[in-house]
Amino acid sequence: MTACPICLDTFDNPRSLPCLHTFCLKCIDDYCKGLRSARNAVQCPVCRKPFQIPSAGVIGLPHNFFIQGLLDDRGITRAGSTPGRGQSGDRQPCQVCLDDESAAATGSGNPPAATKYCVDCDQKLCERCSAPHRRWRGGGHEVKELGPELERDLLLQPGASYCEKHADKRVELYCFRCQKNICLLCSALKHSDHKKAAISELAVGLKSSIDCDNRQVAARIDEIRSSASQVGAVKSKFLADAGTLCDDIREAGEAAKRTIDGQVRHRSNDMMCLHSCRVLLPYGQLSAASLVGRNAVT
Repeated sequence: MTACPICLDTFDNPRSLPCLHTFCLKCIDDYCKGLRSARNAVQCPVCRKPFQIPSAGVIGLPHNFFIQGLLDDRGITRAGSTPGRGQSGDRQPCQVCLDDESAAATGSGNPPAATKYCVDCDQKLCERCSAPHRRWRGGGHEVKELGPELERDLLLQPGASYCEKHADKRVELYCFRCQKNICLLCSALKHSDHKKAAISELAVGLKSSIDCDNRQVAARIDEIRSSASQVGAVKSKFLADAGTLCDDIREAGEAAKRTIDGQVRHRSNDMMCLHSCRVLLPYGQLSAASLVGRNAVT
């Protein structure tokens, strides 16, 4: 969800297309270069759906604030795909130890690596510093392991984690009437008679619904591809039959032409023979008359 489909790295200045696919601004700009048509239309690199490039250029595409907010709020940078990775690919240091400058006290010269993430405090912690967060008197905080699964869990609770009215309270419920996330205190004070549900449960249900829709869309795509393949086969057969028919017609026409040409030559020969006979006949009669006259004189 936080990786660009083109560069496969963490989003940098994410921009959305009308088909809702998101890309880094630089990636989609490089993709569009050389592909623009006369109407300034380009196909989405993922779904191939055409879209119009804004008059201001690719920079005019809408910013995906959901993805950007997720990256900003959770500290996910382009250098790594999880909050626990640094620019060099090593573990990031514990934020508490780094702030307290306790690394020198350990004699190691560096703060210990962060291996945990406190969702309530939005901090990356080492094993030692994460222990108290699980045992606060008012209730243990939600502490998670840093790793690939963390990003997926954070996606189930996008946006701000704390109530707008009560900054120290996490939002845990969704109010259907007000269409907003609320904390438990807001639920008791102002939303007691409203229909509510736990955000985590709604997120799981929404994810299941999206997965179901994805499966239906994938099945429909397979059906369309199968139908397109059948149409292609029918088209190929039609073109082959049409080509064969054209060849047959052309061959029949050439045969008819040869027959007609033969008859024309035959009739022309007959006419020339007849004409020759008519020309030679007077000369033959004249020769015979002369021969008779000579015989009479003698």
